[in-house]
Amino acid sequence: MGEVTTRHLLVGSVLGALVLAWAAYRWEVAPPPEVRGRRLAARLACAACHDLAGGPGAPNPGSREGRVPGWGGGNAMMYFPNPGDMAGWIRDSAPTRYRDSAAFHAQRGRQLLTMAAYGPRLSPRDLADLVAFVSAVAGVAAPTAGAPAEGYAVAERSGCFHCHGAGGRGGVDNPGSFAGYVAGWWGHGYRALVHDRAELLAWIRDGYTARTHANPLLRRVLDRQQLHMPAYRAHLSEAEIEVLAAYIEWLAESAPTKPPNR
Repeated sequence: MGEVTTRHLLVGSVLGALVLAWAAYRWEVAPPPEVRGRRLAARLACAACHDLAGGPGAPNPGSREGRVPGWGGGNAMMYFPNPGDMAGWIRDSAPTRYRDSAAFHAQRGRQLLTMAAYGPRLSPRDLADLVAFVSAVAGVAAPTAGAPAEGYAVAERSGCFHCHGAGGRGGVDNPGSFAGYVAGWWGHGYRALVHDRAELLAWIRDGYTARTHANPLLRRVLDRQQLHMPAYRAHLSEAEIEVLAAYIEWLAESAPTKPPNR
């Protein structure tokens, strides 16, 4: 009887690892638009002028701000209040509403750096991915009230977005990990790692769950990745942990449920 039970446990562990690996494979071959957009922004050298984390950009003598504007800090509503304007900046170097503005062109002529037009270098999906990435960095889709909004603020000041990506929608590259990058808080990869609220709270408090810690195959795969989830139990209050979990659940529920298109 003991031998049968041990065999069953071993088979269950192997099957669990295979299911998680399959989910991770699906996740990797079709990373979300925000991750694709971040990678594309890096390849296109956007960081030469812009802070990809959303802060103020490079010094820009002659401009009104003295620097390339950041994507965060309320600048979104000024420069790209809608996705069409944002796409216009990226594709054409300025939205349609500025093209006939003499004041805009006069100001642009005084400043040292001007936005380049990336349209000829981008496919329609590339443009959509960059818009998704910049929108996430700017907090355009962030919750505005209640526990999810409080949790977003906790995540922002605790540095969660530095690893998990803008808004927690898919993060930095992570060699050795399931998907090749730090998990976002939505989609199939997230659901493979987080089965319920108890597991979510365990990830935040302890940096692992009992399920992943007890499975030797899953634990080995998680241990081999370069970046590991830190334990926030001693660094966040229970109230902060609860609202952070509320934001993560809000994002997981509001994000697409189907695998992203390749």
